Amino acid sequence: GFLAAMKDAGITQVIPTLPFSRIYSQSYSFTDATVSEQKMTQHVQRFALTIPTGGDVSAVAWSLDLGVKVGKGWLAPTPEAACKNEPDLDEYQRYKSLMEGLLRLVQDSALSQVEPLRKIPLLLPFDFGSSIVSPNGVISEDDFARCRLFVRCFTTEWAGPELLAALKKQTVKWLWAFAAPGGNDKPDAVANTFFQAPLNTLLHDFALNATTTPGIVAMFGAPAVTRDPADPNNIVPDFGSDTDAPNQAH
Repeated sequence: GFLAAMKDAGITQVIPTLPFSRIYSQSYSFTDATVSEQKMTQHVQRFALTIPTGGDVSAVAWSLDLGVKVGKGWLAPTPEAACKNEPDLDEYQRYKSLMEGLLRLVQDSALSQVEPLRKIPLLLPFDFGSSIVSPNGVISEDDFARCRLFVRCFTTEWAGPELLAALKKQTVKWLWAFAAPGGNDKPDAVANTFFQAPLNTLLHDFALNATTTPGIVAMFGAPAVTRDPADPNNIVPDFGSDTDAPNQAH
């Protein structure tokens, strides 16, 4: 099975992903909140049964396949602004409401089936790569400013009470994904421009404007790398054009 293949490839830690996009899309089909909650419970219980506990492969966290993407009309590009104008769009408010319901469900001690999810943190995804990199391959300062304001205000004020408490306790952590456009032959400069510099700016925002910095897991992907032939991981190879260090996948 899949876990055996992971073990054979030398991968012993995994981050399973709940198909939250299915829960979100199905929520539009049910006008009865109770029915919607029951459907979510079924999805989460089935997902919890797949979490590896013990053995050779273990889950170190879990995540979702759906995150918030800040639209251009949501917020003014003023990252230092006060958190006064929370977006009032249906898709955002629905996402936030479902997130609150998900956390209540996982934290309900009466549901023994979801116990594996209570023991590891939830990583809340936010895709900076597709949100701030413009089609011509540069960072849009306006889009980055909107994202900076959103993640700070969501973490400190806008998230519902369950999520705010979980972010503070770090039972929920951000999963910030950064990405760079391909075709660049200067990997160090690319990593600084599209990952290190924006990450430092975001951390500085929290240091200046928030009482606490949340738990953050950051990842960076560059499509210009290719798989290292010596790498035993054959499950998810990263194909590209370079086969020599330092540009090949590790």
